[in-house]
Order: sequence, then structure tokens, then C-alpha cells
Amino acid sequence: MNDFVLHPGLPKSATSTLQRALFSNHSELHYLGKRLDSPSLKGCASDEIYEFLKPVLWNGRHFDPEQSRTRYRELVIERANPEHSVVGSWEALGLLHPDRFAAMLSRLVHTVGRPRVLFGLRNPLSRIPSGYLQQLQGNFVRGNRKAFANSPYLDIRQWLDNQVQINGGDLFWTYYLANIRTTVQELGAQSVGVLVFEQ
Repeated sequence: MNDFVLHPGLPKSATSTLQRALFSNHSELHYLGKRLDSPSLKGCASDEIYEFLKPVLWNGRHFDPEQSRTRYRELVIERANPEHSVVGSWEALGLLHPDRFAAMLSRLVHTVGRPRVLFGLRNPLSRIPSGYLQQLQGNFVRGNRKAFANSPYLDIRQWLDNQVQINGGDLFWTYYLANIRTTVQELGAQSVGVLVFEQ
């Protein structure tokens, strides 16, 4: 029987490296995405996989548990080697608001049974400056100014204030604390792993 492992990594915690170097290439994994080279939405392994996962992970408005379980069997279980673990890794899931994360986790449980969840964390004292520098580069190199309030430059304090404002005043980078707690409560500590970037 295939185990399902969800990796809701946080930005700047080696999520892309794990996706590219480990999950995509491991011979004992059936990987659903995110694949950095995938043309499918959210970097899913295929458009079919995205359409199946969309109501489970990202947009629960049209979630049908029975239909979702059936599609999981058809698209994943029947195609995967029974010896392999099924893995999905999307960093945006790690930053979901705790209420949305809890709802997503509930839909996932209804779909795949009891998943295992692997969180990737990084000390905020190094993660926040790293995120700022990445977005600063995107601001100048790619002209991606959304994170900079369409300004050519914001210092790190202005950028942080802007990030809080964009997210309705919430300290969104601390959501992972509540999300880990919810996952442990719902699945049990034995189903939750934490990878620490600094280690």
C-alpha cells in the first residue's frame, strides 16, 4: 500500500532543492509535484494530477470526498508501484492561514487516508532576510514589483511592513507554528516530521 507524504515546505527552507534533487529523482517515490520544469499549473506532474488535486489542496469549494478518493485510486494508486511512497511538495501550502490549512488537511485525509506530513523550517532570523534579498533581486532583474508595492526599492523594514499589510495585518510567516500543531493534533506526532534548514 502506498503511503502519501505531503511536504508543505516554507520559502527559503530548501524546498526547491528537495523538489529538484530528491523528490523528482528518487527511484522509490511516485512524485506528484511540484516539478520546477512542469508546464502544468502548480508544477503538478500532469494536468490530470492538477485537476484532481485542485479541490483537495487549493480550492475546496467543489470538493467531493467520494469523487476525490476515486480519482486518487485511478490517477495515483493504480499507476504507482505499490512499494513506492506518493509524495507531493508545494511551498505555498506551508504559508496557508491556519484555518485554510486545517480545512486542506481534512480534505487530504478524506482523499488519501492518513497522510504523513513533512515540514521544512528555517530560522526566521535568516529566512526573512533571505526572502527579502530574493524579492529584491526579482524586483530589479525581472521587474516583479508586487512585493515592493510597485516601488523600485523598499528597505527591509518597509518591505516587512508591506508584507504584513498585504496579508491583512497577520504575521503570515508564523502560520507554520499553528499548522504543525494542527497536523500533530489531527494525525498524531508519529505522522509528522520536521526538517530544520540549519541542521
